[in-house]
Amino acid sequence: MDKAKFKGILNRVEVFAKKLGNLLVLIIALFAGGVIGYYYHHFSKSKNSINIDDVRTIQATSVAINERGELLIIDRKSGKYSMYDDSVGTAIFGMYANKMYLRQNGVLINK
Repeated sequence: MDKAKFKGILNRVEVFAKKLGNLLVLIIALFAGGVIGYYYHHFSKSKNSINIDDVRTIQATSVAINERGELLIIDRKSGKYSMYDDSVGTAIFGMYANKMYLRQNGVLINK
């Protein structure tokens, strides 16, 4: 075999290998995307729904913050209360204060 002929064959094999490699990468990427898409859809449908058994209305409860900043939710009928950490009370109070501020400045419409 001649060197030039051998180099020509080797060049053609190299071009074919590059094309085959690119095609293989594309096929792997498409397959991986399909697998990820299937399992994402599969797991996103199987989220556990949270059932709320006890809904407390504003007519049946009172909300207060004590001197330590802890949030108290008090049942008006029985007088029993639930106490939450100061960070929970501060966060809820901040949201409520922001809502009242926006309402007072006309940014938020009363509902």
